[in-house]
Amino acid sequence: MNCSVGITSWCWPDFGVGSMPEIKKAGLDALQLQVGDWEDGLPLSDKALQKEYAEAAAAAGLKLLPVSVNTVCRHPFTEGLDTPDGAIALKALDAGIEAAAGMKAEGITVPNFGSNKILDPAGRENTVLALRHACEYGLALGVNVYTENLLSPAELEQLFADCSLPNLYLLFDSHNYQLHGLDWTVDVLKTWYGRTGSHLHVKAGTREGSAPLNSGNSLVEAVLAFLKEKEYAGSVVLENDYVNPPLFSRDLRYLLDDVRFVRRCMTEA
Repeated sequence: MNCSVGITSWCWPDFGVGSMPEIKKAGLDALQLQVGDWEDGLPLSDKALQKEYAEAAAAAGLKLLPVSVNTVCRHPFTEGLDTPDGAIALKALDAGIEAAAGMKAEGITVPNFGSNKILDPAGRENTVLALRHACEYGLALGVNVYTENLLSPAELEQLFADCSLPNLYLLFDSHNYQLHGLDWTVDVLKTWYGRTGSHLHVKAGTREGSAPLNSGNSLVEAVLAFLKEKEYAGSVVLENDYVNPPLFSRDLRYLLDDVRFVRRCMTEA
């Protein structure tokens, strides 16, 4: 198996700096942090905390993946960069880029979900402006930018063309499109596989809650089969919710089952 298996920090129960050894013990090799909420002062912008996380991850043998700027889902830039929320979003993007550079985490991820969904041409144009801003600052600090959205393959082509910066990548998710009633999951992966960069997300379930990856209600098996065929060497990152029911368990049984599922799919003939 060429790839590694990772997890997002917001999907690990009671996540903290002290979680790193347990994450490694669970058979995971990589970890994705988030810059944190604006209301909490974007915690990962603190250099001391960056150092603490980076040292703990290194000691546990975990690779740090691009830092997620999830707070833009509540403080969107799609309604304009000159709005109060837009100004917050830009500051959060900058903080994420600086944190990624400080921790040598390769990049940031920028989700267009929640209040930050692309719903109209103006939202799309503001997304282009925000991504250009992030990419330009990222280039200066050696940081890549990953866009996570619901755009079709053709719409992604236009987005990449309009942003026109070499450090913009796609954060592919195996289930986001299906969750929103869209049928181009595999088409997006096959069309834009060369732009997926270092990592992608896998999950399953409905809007009411996560489900085991092997539950059959997602396209994760088709996604993993394609990745295996391509000898994918990045990180397959679990984004099922193991913090809340129905997949929460003190003994991590559902999480461990998903780790085994990914490894089996990526290794079996």
